[in-house]
Amino acid sequence: MFPLMKRGVDLSNVEVEIPKEFRFPVYRNALRILFSYIYLFVAGAKRVTVTASETDGMLTLTYRTPSRSLLRRLHESLRGEPAGLAPIPKGADAAFELGLLQRFVGAMLRQLTPVVAYSQSEQELSFSFLPAAERQPEAGRKSVVVLEDRDEMFWQVECILAEGYEVRQVRSVQQALEVMETLRPAALVVDMAMYAGAEETFLEFISGNRNRLARTAFVLLLSWNARTDIQRRLIMQADSFVMLPQDVVFLREIVDKAILGRTDARQIPLDGITESIAGLVTCTTREQAEFIRRIVSIIEEHIDRENLGSTFIADRLAMSPRKFYRLFKEISDCSPAEFIKNYRLEKAAMLLLDGRMSVKDVMSEIGITSRSYLYREFSAKYGMTPSAYRNLGGKESVPGGGGNDRAADRDDGEMDDPEAE
Repeated sequence: MFPLMKRGVDLSNVEVEIPKEFRFPVYRNALRILFSYIYLFVAGAKRVTVTASETDGMLTLTYRTPSRSLLRRLHESLRGEPAGLAPIPKGADAAFELGLLQRFVGAMLRQLTPVVAYSQSEQELSFSFLPAAERQPEAGRKSVVVLEDRDEMFWQVECILAEGYEVRQVRSVQQALEVMETLRPAALVVDMAMYAGAEETFLEFISGNRNRLARTAFVLLLSWNARTDIQRRLIMQADSFVMLPQDVVFLREIVDKAILGRTDARQIPLDGITESIAGLVTCTTREQAEFIRRIVSIIEEHIDRENLGSTFIADRLAMSPRKFYRLFKEISDCSPAEFIKNYRLEKAAMLLLDGRMSVKDVMSEIGITSRSYLYREFSAKYGMTPSAYRNLGGKESVPGGGGNDRAADRDDGEMDDPEAE
């Protein structure tokens, strides 16, 4: 209610009679959309009372009002039937917003299938929801950060994007930067209504944080009210944009294309580095590409060192470990330790497939002293033990081979289960 009231929507007629201690597991975004739609619909009408109760394991929201026609028209609108709307504040694009919310509410009702009951004699409209199931994040699902201080606008954006992305709201550029440091979102969506009259300051922020935004698609929500010259400069800084309110329904497609375009067009190829290792980083500047090439060169030269790590590499690059870590995280979602581990395992795989070195010699070559560690990590990455992988290489490189490799493994005293020692 409060975000709508701040925008001048008259909700003095709405009385919410829900105890503060009342608790029920719900799909919060679904209820926010429903509440926003109903509150906008009944704004300025006669008194409306909202209550909540739990019956037979279901949440029941009930709306009551002395105006029979109001609830009847609201019920008709939820069924997709044309309905007259209550007075709407001017200058807020509320008519479009209400129509858009109507579509969202219709989609929500089809997905959650609550029991909707309208009683003209009792002058009430109720919605009964089953409890929300606990939702587990999908592995590999990309995230989108939305810089938005209006809850009702965020709910609309979230509803559009939620099917394809994990969506997170932030309310300031400072909070956005903090979240982006750890979350590494695929896209940052910014509602420029937050910076009306302060677009220059926002442009300075973008220019000063280009490195942090290098791996994130930048999408703007723009209004026709902004000055043409300001809009042009903003659009030049963005990967894509949406003109509000009409184009917001295409936001999902626009974000998809912005992310794809950022991935395809701005990543610099890393010649001389294997595809799987290059896939761990995203370089968007020549300086970043040269930085990772120097790292790979140092790892390759000193790969037999057991203590090869961030401090050692930073020292060879003549920079502090803190600066090294910051620069590395700008181009990779993994840690430097994970990058080194993956490089070592790939080097081990290459040596094992060559078939001329035993597993023990390979361990010495790549700086890993724990055989149980090597077997565990190698099996997790390649789906088989180092010995089995080496035998596979022997069979491919020597006609009828494999026997000599197994004998070599036995001579070295190596076992498929290193924990059995």
